[in-house]
Amino acid sequence: MLVANTWTARSTEAARRAVALLRDSEDNLVFVFALGSYLLPQILGRPQHWTLSVLITDQAIYQSNMPFAAAMAVFLVLISLALVGMMLLVGRRENAL
Repeated sequence: MLVANTWTARSTEAARRAVALLRDSEDNLVFVFALGSYLLPQILGRPQHWTLSVLITDQAIYQSNMPFAAAMAVFLVLISLALVGMMLLVGRRENAL
């Protein structure tokens, strides 16, 4: 009976961790997809309202300014990695409480 209770407690804790991880990954997934969206802002918006991914595409393809486009792409990657890392850190702290 003790083994069954231990197994139940472990599986319950594993299920709680899995649900917390899925909740955090849903937030991250929405964030990452929002960063990469460029079709809708490009079609509907003016250049003042473009997202960073649209500006990168514009610089690389239409302006032929590859160094600046590469610098903006690296900036986008670094900022998105930092924000995802912060979201994961906050998620871990919430799960620890």
